Amino acid sequence: MNYRFFNRKDGVSRGVYASLNVGDSLGDDPTCVAENRRLVKRRIGTGVLVSSRQTHGDRVYIVDEVPRADLEVEGYDSLVSECSGVALMVQLADCQGILLHDPGKSVVAAIHSGWRGSVKDIIGKTVTTMKREFGALPPEIRACISPSLGPCCAEFVNYKKELPEKFHSFQTR
Repeated sequence: MNYRFFNRKDGVSRGVYASLNVGDSLGDDPTCVAENRRLVKRRIGTGVLVSSRQTHGDRVYIVDEVPRADLEVEGYDSLVSECSGVALMVQLADCQGILLHDPGKSVVAAIHSGWRGSVKDIIGKTVTTMKREFGALPPEIRACISPSLGPCCAEFVNYKKELPEKFHSFQTR
């Protein structure tokens, strides 16, 4: 399996979108976004890229066959597949990206998980999907977690309203 996290360097977008912007709904030049996505595919050695317009939710999309062309699905924050030759892509700003892989079953997942997704248990729902649909064994699943926004840069001032009580003890002061 080929795990990759990309930053915004080494792309073709200009201005506020510089440089490796792969978000096609942000206002960047569509030809630049298409070229950046092509660069990502070339760097990871794949012909097909599956991504999602994420919603900070808990929906899991199963890629059960290789699409003929790049595919972007609407409203999912987790992508799961066992198809060879398909790259799964989530897009991040301050949220975490989580890549999962069960090497014994050759199933992978890419998860977009911010605090809302964490509260909705997007990671647990993804593991359950991997187990149910592909026979993945949770103790065998490997995980890679991306960098994300930390407590130095953000604070939950309304955490008692926004987060379940079991999360309150993680609030720093």
